[in-house]
Amino acid sequence: IDRLITRMWVAEMRTHLRHGDWILARSYSGTGDIIARFTGGVDLSHSVMWDAQREVVIESIQPLTREISLESLVHRNHYLYIVRPAYLNDRDREIAVARARSMLGTGYDFVGLLIGIRDSRKTYCSLLLFWASDMASRNVEEPIVVAPSDLLELGEAVYFSGVRTSADTSAMAE
Repeated sequence: IDRLITRMWVAEMRTHLRHGDWILARSYSGTGDIIARFTGGVDLSHSVMWDAQREVVIESIQPLTREISLESLVHRNHYLYIVRPAYLNDRDREIAVARARSMLGTGYDFVGLLIGIRDSRKTYCSLLLFWASDMASRNVEEPIVVAPSDLLELGEAVYFSGVRTSADTSAMAE
């Protein structure tokens, strides 16, 4: 059932995703539990950017910023949102993806995420998306810690997967 749900969600998400969209998720990991607990807001623990040209997501996760397949992302999460960032036209979205790609290989800033003391040589998932999308230049005040749930407020949620463990989700996937 788990593999069927992943395939179903990936197919659904591909019909909604646009270049530069954000995907916000709630993972099953212990680190995800810590992030969701300490950052507040909607129970989210991770965020990534969709690169439609390469059909991958760009994520900052321990130990570094990297790209992975949409399937890999979806498989490891309890639920997901697609958020279309506000204030961005098609050109801005191209620039945002290029900026996010420029961070590939940089380290993960766990301390910056938890207490807001940042290492300029590192990033974390939601800060990467906030920075790459240049939200600060769009008069969006940057919180001390940019949480995945903060990003939900900076765009339009165009998709919600449903909860992986719900009976309804299982029934739809079968």
